[in-house]
Amino acid sequence: MDGATEPIIAVLGHPIAGNPSQFALERAFKAMRLDWRVLSLDVHPENIDAAITGAKVMGFRGLLLDDVNAAAAGHLRQRVTPTDTTAEAESSQQIEQSQQTEKVSEGAPPTCFFWDSTDKQAYRSENAESSWLEELIRSHFRSPESVADGDAMGPVLWIGDTDVRFPKTMVDIDTQSPIAWADSESIEHSKLIVLSEPVNVSKWPANDQSTLVIDLSDSQENPDGGNHAALSKLGYTFISVEERRAAALSQCLTRWTGTRPPIDIIQEAIEEYLAV
Repeated sequence: MDGATEPIIAVLGHPIAGNPSQFALERAFKAMRLDWRVLSLDVHPENIDAAITGAKVMGFRGLLLDDVNAAAAGHLRQRVTPTDTTAEAESSQQIEQSQQTEKVSEGAPPTCFFWDSTDKQAYRSENAESSWLEELIRSHFRSPESVADGDAMGPVLWIGDTDVRFPKTMVDIDTQSPIAWADSESIEHSKLIVLSEPVNVSKWPANDQSTLVIDLSDSQENPDGGNHAALSKLGYTFISVEERRAAALSQCLTRWTGTRPPIDIIQEAIEEYLAV
């Protein structure tokens, strides 16, 4: 997969205007001191297969697809074994690419395409957000303070409709509240809660940081989810929409470069771009 002198990443979207990914990626590459280039290209979903093939022929190091194009590329979805996020791997900042991958017929559509570590003539793919969420959940419940009395993470409590971006291979859905509401008792006994609708958290019980709450609502009603400060004050470990967006880019950067980038740099860049 020989190509341009500098490694090139392409962001494929439709429409592409208003997408902060290129700005955030360029800021991250600068912080990582990597001389990489990023292109933003408007690609209609019906042409996504040809675009991916063309990028491979031209030697692009990786691709980032928006939701529209990712859905159109769903037939290319794969499952990649999570990367090593142990303290030893993180301390060296070098992330070893996993050799385990398989095509899957369902699940989150692929948003991130990267070189196969064993075959530079091929791309591998994954849904970056889904992969990051899996790593996050495993890491959270690996911490002793996150598991009470030696219990496992247990079933997930969904508030709202289920979402394909969530790594369902990890946990079973025990309770679903499609009306964006759950009683205090259910919340109190859940260690993993997923929000896919805006919720009122004023009556939620206090927590000891052992419960992980993931906001998948993508709500624009409150830019920071509104619930971030409230749930953090109550003691929950809360993952906001903004954190997920930045983490998905970080996941792609890790796949492309083999190095874990600073998420705060990415998040600040996205916030700066959207504030203009």
